[in-house]
Amino acid sequence: MINPIQLLNSLRRRIVLKVVSKRKMINLRKKILLFEEEFVSADKIPVKRAREYIRMCIKEECSDILEDKKINKIVIHKEKHLELFNIWNI
Repeated sequence: MINPIQLLNSLRRRIVLKVVSKRKMINLRKKILLFEEEFVSADKIPVKRAREYIRMCIKEECSDILEDKKINKIVIHKEKHLELFNIWNI
């Protein structure tokens, strides 16, 4: 039997990035552009919105790279890629 606490802790220590479909990529890029237009001249940006923006940008870049390499997904483990994991969880 699987211990639910161990499973949850294991899932928290990794990030799975997948190739984004063309349709979703268009929406993702629109969201990024809207965010940039909204906060380009702002003095302060809410932490939650900044975290969302960072994650969208990482998803977009990783999706492009994975698509170029013809890979469906990549799993990022906290132990191996601590810097990226910390950026993701700002």
